[in-house]
Amino acid sequence: MEKRKKTVNNTAIGAFVNQDYFNMSTENYQKQFQNTDSSFVISKSLLTSILNQSEAIDGIRFTYGLADKLNSNSVRILMIPCVSGGMEKNWIQPMLLKEGYYDHLENIHSCIEVSELTANFIADIKSRCNDLNYAQITRSGFIGREKIEALIENKRCNQVTLHLGYKNGVIQPVFEAQDTISNSITASFMNMARPVPPFGQDEGEQLCPEDAVKLQNVTQEEFNEYRVFRDYHLLNMEGGATYYELYFFIIPHMKSLIETRGEQESILNKLYNNQTTPFHELLMAKRYEEAFELLKETLNTWVELHQKESAEEYAWS
Repeated sequence: MEKRKKTVNNTAIGAFVNQDYFNMSTENYQKQFQNTDSSFVISKSLLTSILNQSEAIDGIRFTYGLADKLNSNSVRILMIPCVSGGMEKNWIQPMLLKEGYYDHLENIHSCIEVSELTANFIADIKSRCNDLNYAQITRSGFIGREKIEALIENKRCNQVTLHLGYKNGVIQPVFEAQDTISNSITASFMNMARPVPPFGQDEGEQLCPEDAVKLQNVTQEEFNEYRVFRDYHLLNMEGGATYYELYFFIIPHMKSLIETRGEQESILNKLYNNQTTPFHELLMAKRYEEAFELLKETLNTWVELHQKESAEEYAWS
């Protein structure tokens, strides 16, 4: 019997929580990561402006970044508009935007800058909590468009404060709607965001080069070499963590493009011949620095070729 895919309404992800949950989650974060800022004001007008960039936007991924890797209090909340990807529109896909992405201070960052700031934040969290695995530290939380609009629809709402919470090993964004003098609006605490990671297949984040490898019947041992490089060697290279983050940022877009174009085998074969085969040969020869340079070239080229001038272009595609 064929397994049916679960239909997901990404615009409805998120849920309101009570004061007790808010207190528990935010206090846990402050205990776990002491002496660091954990609350960040985002203007209602900025959130509205981001959502109004395109009707195709299904929600925002609130990503944690660090502007100065030597300063734990230089946190930036990066707001990444997302669409639903794939033929079934059932995974969350960050928009690739040439115009960049806002942080909570209304500065704009490019795709590679978002990846660098994210890597800085994860490294800082890892340095203060050694029992956490780098790959599993929470990068962000996604809230659907409907829930963001519900949070800020009250006429008294002037801003939203994003508080960092912590529960069961997950860094959670907890949102508090506030008025013009920063007083909380009753019953306007929101959480239950979808965290990232996991980098799950349900969200289209299965590795495209791995798909190409499988297509060519490469052995499991060879297949594992890619993951070993990605999860160990890459993270120990100068700038490697930035490209680790960029890799996972764009994988949903790559997979969605392959699936929706209906040319999967052709695209994967091209990817295999031009990138995967030479990359694999470099790994087998343990020429990891050269493999990293090829990875950087591949990811940078993909972003350059496929990023859109504006979010509105997603409504046309």
